[in-house]
Amino acid sequence: MESQVASLGAPWAEELAAAHQSYRIWFTNHGTRTEAVLFDDVSVVLLQSVLSIASSGSEEGDLSFLSSLYIALHSGFIRVTFLILASCRIWVLVILAAILYGARAYRPYAGDDILGQTGNGR
Repeated sequence: MESQVASLGAPWAEELAAAHQSYRIWFTNHGTRTEAVLFDDVSVVLLQSVLSIASSGSEEGDLSFLSSLYIALHSGFIRVTFLILASCRIWVLVILAAILYGARAYRPYAGDDILGQTGNGR
């Protein structure tokens, strides 16, 4: 898919293809297979949309402002998808640590409240 985007010949297309390739290489070297597959699935949809937008213009400089904006949003979505999937394992660890800490720290309030000492086994 990157080769089709890069073949558009525009500088933005070459940068987008290079960024996508570097994200895929990172997932191959550091990520899990599931993360790589999820990234590929999402990015293929986004890159196909970019190709359809870019093919609507006849030349590389023939994109309208809205088409350029739409392509830039797609590039941002690819980057955000990479960041979310790349940090997914850290998020899971932080959530598990928060659940464990919360379960250990959960106790009934033992001090006086507005009604004095009432409830909670006192």
